[in-house]
Amino acid sequence: MQEVGEYLQNAIKSNKTVPTHKDTFARTAYNRYYYACYLYVRHELHLMNNNWILTGHKNIPLVLKTQVSRELTRMKELAKNTEDRRFYSQISTAITSTAEITKTLSTALSVRYIADYNPEISVEFHGRNEILLESVSLETAKEWLVNITFHMRNILMVWNQRNE
Repeated sequence: MQEVGEYLQNAIKSNKTVPTHKDTFARTAYNRYYYACYLYVRHELHLMNNNWILTGHKNIPLVLKTQVSRELTRMKELAKNTEDRRFYSQISTAITSTAEITKTLSTALSVRYIADYNPEISVEFHGRNEILLESVSLETAKEWLVNITFHMRNILMVWNQRNE
C-alpha cells in the first residue's frame, strides 16, 4: 500500500500524469497511505490479541484508547511498586504512543474519507511538490506509517513483557 502511494505521489511530482488525473492520483495516494497504516495497526493488534484481527476502521482508535491503554495503565500501576524505573518509563512512553497512533489514525481516516467521498473538496497543488487536501500535505500522509510504526514498537516492547 505504502509503495503504491509513493508511486502515485512521485508520478504527480515528476509530471508523469495527465493534468486532469493529478487530483485522482493524489486522492488515491492519500487513500493508500491510510490503508498502509490501518492494515499495519490491525495486524499488530492481532499479534497482541487474536480477537482484534477483524477490528474495523472506526474501532481501531477505540481499541487503542480503551483496551490497550487500560492494560498499559494496569501494568504501570504494578510497575510503580517495583524497583524497575526503566520499565515504568517505557510503559509511560507506550501509553503516550497509544494516543499518538490514535491521533494519527483519526487524522488519516478523516483525510481518506474526504479523498474518497468528497470530490467537491479540491486537492490543492502548489508547484510540483506541495499537494494538500484539507490542509494535510501528501508528504505528511506519506509519514503516517513511519510515525505509527515508531509508536507501535514502543507499545509492543512493553506489551510483550506483560506476562514475564
